[in-house]
Amino acid sequence: MKPKVVVVLSAPRSGSSALTSMLAELGLDVGPRRELKRGSKHNKYGYFESIAILRVNEAILSRSYPNPARKFLESTGLSAREVYKALSSWHWCGHYKPVSAPLETGDELSFRMKEIIEHISPSDSLAVWKDARFCMTLPVWEKFVNPLCIVLWRAPEETAFSIEDMTSIPIQIGLDLWYSYTRAAVVVSDRYPRLLISHAMLMSDPLQIAHKLRKFLTENGLEVSEKNLKNASQAIDTSQYHQRGNGDIERSPHGHVHEQLAHWLHHQKGPIPPPYAPTVPIQFLPIIGAAWYVKRRNIEQLKDILRIMPGYALFRRLYQLRSQ
Repeated sequence: MKPKVVVVLSAPRSGSSALTSMLAELGLDVGPRRELKRGSKHNKYGYFESIAILRVNEAILSRSYPNPARKFLESTGLSAREVYKALSSWHWCGHYKPVSAPLETGDELSFRMKEIIEHISPSDSLAVWKDARFCMTLPVWEKFVNPLCIVLWRAPEETAFSIEDMTSIPIQIGLDLWYSYTRAAVVVSDRYPRLLISHAMLMSDPLQIAHKLRKFLTENGLEVSEKNLKNASQAIDTSQYHQRGNGDIERSPHGHVHEQLAHWLHHQKGPIPPPYAPTVPIQFLPIIGAAWYVKRRNIEQLKDILRIMPGYALFRRLYQLRSQ
C-alpha cells in the first residue's frame, strides 16, 4: 500500500519554507534535521528539504532535460564543486513542463525512491515533502506515494524579484518561471486531495491559514490538535517577507496570461490558462546561466586582487566619504 505524503507545490521563492515550518508545528514529519538542506542568508530558518529527495528530483529532471552548460563550465577550468554551484544557480530554468514518462522497473532511480519511501517515519504523523521541482516530478513519484497536495502561490512580480535577488536570474525569466511552475503545480495536483493557499494570506493572517491546514489534514485522515494552531501561526516570521508589493516592473509580454492564472488561483473556476513559449528559448537558458556565473566569478576574483593592493583601503574610504 502506498503511503500518504503531504507535498508542498509552488514556484521557487514563493514562501514554501515558511509554510512547511507551519506544517511541522502542526505535527507533520519533515524528517531528521541532519538530512535536510541547511538554511542560508536567503532562508535563515532552513529550507525543510530532504537532500536525498532533492538529488532524486535533480536526477529525474536531468534525464528529461539534459543540461548543455555542463561541458561549457568544465571547459573553463572550474572545479566540480563550482560546476555544480553554477548549474544549481539556474537549475529551475531548464524545466518548463512536468515530466510524464514513468521510470522503468529496476531503474536505479526507482531503487533510490523506494529507499526514501522505506525511511518514512512509521509514526502517526504524515511526512511532508517540499521542493519546487515536485511541480515537474510529481507524476514520477505517483508510483510510490499517494500525495496530499498543498499548492502555495505568490504574486508573480514578488516571486520574480525574489528569484533575481537570490540568483540574479533576470526578471522576465523569473516571471516565466513563476507561470510555468505555478501552472504545473495546479495541473499535477488536479487529481489528488488539494488545498490552494495564497502567500499574501499566509503572511497577513497565519492563524487563519493554520486553521485551513488543520481542516484539510483532518479531512484526509490526520488528527491535528487545536493546541498546535497558535505555535503553527507563530512559525511565520513576517520580517522575512521581502520583495513585497513589487509591481513596478516592466510588463511582461505574457502579462495578460499571468493575470489569467492569478485570477484562476483566486477563484478556481473555468479552464486553466494554457502554457506559452518562454521569453528566452529553453535550450539557451543553461548556457546563459553558466556564462553569467563565470563572469561573476571573474569579477569577484578581480575584487580580491584589488583588495590586497597598496592604498586600496584608503581609496575606498575616500570614495565612501565622497558618496555621503
